Amino acid sequence: MLLLISTAGSQLVPDRERFDIELHPGEMIEKSLTLTNVGDKPVEKIDCSPVGGKAKDLILIDISEFESLDPEDDEDISIIFAISPETEPGTYPGIVYIFDDASPSMPLAIEFWVLVTKEDAYGVSLSVNDASETSVSADPDEPMELDLLVRNTGRFRDVISLDIQSMPPDWSAVLFDGEDPVDLPYDLPLPSGTNHPMTLQIQGTPSSSGDVLVAATSMGNRSKNATVVVSMDVALEVQGYDVKIEMPEKMVANRKYDCSFGIVMWKEEMVSVMARAPAGILVIPSSQLVSLKPKEMGTTNFSIMPTEPGDYVLRFEMVDSKGIPIPPEEVIIEVVEPSQMVIITADDLVHTSLASLASFEEMIPVVAVNAQGLGRAEIDAVKAHTQVLILGNSSIVPPTMEQEISGPDTIRIAGDDLWQTSWLFAAQMWQNGTSTVVISGPGEMDVFWAYTLAERIQAPLIIWDSSPWQDWKQVAQNLTEREVGLEEALLVGDIDMRIRQDLEEMGIRAQGVV
Repeated sequence: MLLLISTAGSQLVPDRERFDIELHPGEMIEKSLTLTNVGDKPVEKIDCSPVGGKAKDLILIDISEFESLDPEDDEDISIIFAISPETEPGTYPGIVYIFDDASPSMPLAIEFWVLVTKEDAYGVSLSVNDASETSVSADPDEPMELDLLVRNTGRFRDVISLDIQSMPPDWSAVLFDGEDPVDLPYDLPLPSGTNHPMTLQIQGTPSSSGDVLVAATSMGNRSKNATVVVSMDVALEVQGYDVKIEMPEKMVANRKYDCSFGIVMWKEEMVSVMARAPAGILVIPSSQLVSLKPKEMGTTNFSIMPTEPGDYVLRFEMVDSKGIPIPPEEVIIEVVEPSQMVIITADDLVHTSLASLASFEEMIPVVAVNAQGLGRAEIDAVKAHTQVLILGNSSIVPPTMEQEISGPDTIRIAGDDLWQTSWLFAAQMWQNGTSTVVISGPGEMDVFWAYTLAERIQAPLIIWDSSPWQDWKQVAQNLTEREVGLEEALLVGDIDMRIRQDLEEMGIRAQGVV
């Protein structure tokens, strides 16, 4: 399943999405998770689900009260890892979902991996940004800074030796103890059970990527060691000019795509741009002039219409006002035949949950959009399909959506309320029928847990509200008569007793789920 969520899916962005923690039974440590409001409106409330998984009894999350979290502001959440003395050694995975009250919003998932080890004579643990590995993007002009935490997990005072075991050629790494750089390998004396924070700076060469492997070794017992990996991408350093081409790498035959070509130079200039397209690709217009101001991107728009499936190379040739050629740019385009259905719906938890459950028998991608409509990337993704199903009425997905999509056949499943919409959607997508449906109350937490249950048993989700559509029993009765007849309804949350009675009268078992 491909789930494409718009950038407005959540207003909160975490500074990290995973914690790898190593502790002994009886130990406790506190970590901090920083949430940044990247949206355009304040967040008044932040909640979290209970910690799920084997680590649920080892983690306590404290979300303090706050008046408001304005755009671009941060909020620190305290996470306490407490290991009781009776905890058996082993790996304890866990996950927590964090919600904000700024609608529309999707929950953030934070993973935990807690390694509980019995205390040995010598031992060492090492983490980078509180995890065993991390991926970062770096500017070629500035080194990337990362938090390194070294811990003596043994029973005795020890010397921990730190070193860089491997990194790409021409890269450099500097380790800081406080504000002072240190030579590598670096020997760090540590008492038993203590942590020591350090800073690692990595400088990569422009337009490169690679892994940096950092190792920590106990000098008391060299067989005791730990490693972390930093995967880093370094941006391209541009000298004199830069080019930005916006177009999909994969296109569908006989669909029109709106694309753009941008160029920036360090001086005022007039640049001629010629698109050299092979047979099977139409570019309109194929030649244009772009007027540039110093250090400002000049952009020209064009349309592409591929006519035959295949792999193509589109070449952009550029010449400045003095007739001096600029190195050409090439883009590889993959042209394919259109695939089957795609679902478009709103980017809220309820509608994306309903839509994503339709992909058990057939991989149906979901494009979730906000009130601003589809962006270019979403429109291109939709055009790759022969049929578009819009889930939701005009208040959920605006009527202009059909006008923005050219090519695929479009149908809309829309009811007066969620109750009607979800029944109609289940009837449409489960053509062969289903033995079970999951009915949820309208609250977000009810929907969340109901979705988890429906996903596990591969059943459609029905959302109940306080004034449900009266003709739902016709659809339910129809589902009982299909190849796989509807036999059972699992109820999550506070569902009206009349719904239970109506289901039982139709021969459908109604069972509450805690």
